[in-house]
Amino acid sequence: MDAPRKLRQYESSSTVAAPRPAPYLPTSAPDPPGRCDPHSESAGMPIPFLRTATVRTLLLVDGIGALISAALLGLVLTTWEPVFGMPTRILVPLAVVAALFAVYSLAGHFTNRGALYLLGIAVANTLYSVVTLSLVLALRDSLTWLGLAYFVGEILVLIGLVAAEITVARRASTSP
Repeated sequence: MDAPRKLRQYESSSTVAAPRPAPYLPTSAPDPPGRCDPHSESAGMPIPFLRTATVRTLLLVDGIGALISAALLGLVLTTWEPVFGMPTRILVPLAVVAALFAVYSLAGHFTNRGALYLLGIAVANTLYSVVTLSLVLALRDSLTWLGLAYFVGEILVLIGLVAAEITVARRASTSP
C-alpha cells in the first residue's frame, strides 16, 4: 500500500482521536508572592504572616511595638523636640499611654488571653490613632516635616495592626 492510500484510509476511518490531556497543573503550588486565592479564608490579607498569626502572636507584636513607640516618644522625640516640633507636654502623655498599652498587650500574650482581649487592644489602638491624628492636625503649624512623617507613619502602622488584630480575632472567635 502506498503512502497516500494509507493517509486516505486513516482520514476516512470512523475512530475518534482521544482528546489531548490537560497540561499538568500542580494543585498544591504556593501562591505567587503578593497574590492570594480570593476564595480562601486569608483573602484580602496583604501580609502572608496573617495566614498563620495567632492571638498570642499579635499581642506580642503589639506589645513590642508599643514599647518601641513609648521609647521613641518618651526618650527620642522629647530630647529632640525642636527637630520634630511636637511639644514635650504632649509627647510624655502619649509615651505613658503607649507604655500602658505595652503592659496590656504583653500581659495578654504571657497569660494566653483570647480574641476578646485582642479586640480590646484593637479598640484602644484605634482611639490612640484618632487622638494622635487630632493632635497632629491641631499642632500642624509647629510640626516639622520629620515630626509629621513620624506621626503619620505611626498612625499608618497602627491602622495596619488594628486591621490585623480584628481579622485574627474574628478568625479565632469563629474557629472551633
